[in-house]
Amino acid sequence: MIDLHCHLLPAIDDGPLDIEASLQMAQAALYEGLHTVVVTPHVDLKYGIQGEQIAEGVAALCAALEREQIPLTVHSGAEIALTRLPGMDDSQLRSLALALSSYLLIESPYSPAGALLEEAVFDLQVRGFRPLLAHPERCPEFQADVERLRRLVEGGVACSMSAGSVVGQFGRTVKRFASQLLQEQLVHNLSSDAHDVAKRGPSLRAAFRAENSPLTDVALQRWLTISVPAAVLADEPLPPRPPVPARSRRWGFMGRA
Repeated sequence: MIDLHCHLLPAIDDGPLDIEASLQMAQAALYEGLHTVVVTPHVDLKYGIQGEQIAEGVAALCAALEREQIPLTVHSGAEIALTRLPGMDDSQLRSLALALSSYLLIESPYSPAGALLEEAVFDLQVRGFRPLLAHPERCPEFQADVERLRRLVEGGVACSMSAGSVVGQFGRTVKRFASQLLQEQLVHNLSSDAHDVAKRGPSLRAAFRAENSPLTDVALQRWLTISVPAAVLADEPLPPRPPVPARSRRWGFMGRA
């Protein structure tokens, strides 16, 4: 499986504190069936991270993974806050894109954004980028108005859900809304949004095993965790969503892919 949203770089944001902690997360990712991870540190006003820092961090992490013989493939990326988008030119955005593609992971806002969200997304699309909204299920504005998110999806925006939302890691409201978005086919990717090993680890399988999980169909599991992220890494359009089965199959997608 492929993880498009993971805070794996050490000492750069609120992820692992040092390279040892990053390597522990990498080992955990392999154990959970992941073979490729896109590192997505917070690019916001709090941390002030630039694309050059991410590139340097990825190079150092890849060297450490090779030295420790940990066979995890790592690509660069970022989780970009709306507040950092104004003033960014195309070259800056390209340096923050997922695996240097045209896909940009945009953080769904936790505080009221008004029309800024739609304006920012439209501006990115006009400039040739493909917005991918991070954890829209945790956005209060979308929770209050799901039609707003639907309009964005109909306009070509894709959505990446955090696996922890499905299992209730962020509370009952988020869990219920996550289930609703999955049922209404407004989700295109499942990612870990991992920050550490203990509390927010790099697991996607947990969302499949959860009691009463809405993710029981094997074809949908593969689409969310393999087919869609592979298309993102290849900078290609997202593949068609698998048809909804007449009867949900039991969860059986356990192995590494």
